[in-house]
Amino acid sequence: MSKPTKKSIVYKKIKNSLISGEIKPGEIMKVILPIIFHIGKTPTREALIVLTHDNLLEALPRTGYIVIK
Repeated sequence: MSKPTKKSIVYKKIKNSLISGEIKPGEIMKVILPIIFHIGKTPTREALIVLTHDNLLEALPRTGYIVIK
């Protein structure tokens, strides 16, 4: 079994937070996430892009990502 990537770890953490309601619809997620998860900006950005493709987030240019209602 292969070791999970940093991107997949961040993806799962954010998705679980969205599903559990810890992160509420309408909240804006900013670049502070790498600090919270102690993982670099690139894997965090990649995870946010996947969550956008999953229709859980919407990208806001120069602002961050907003949780879709």
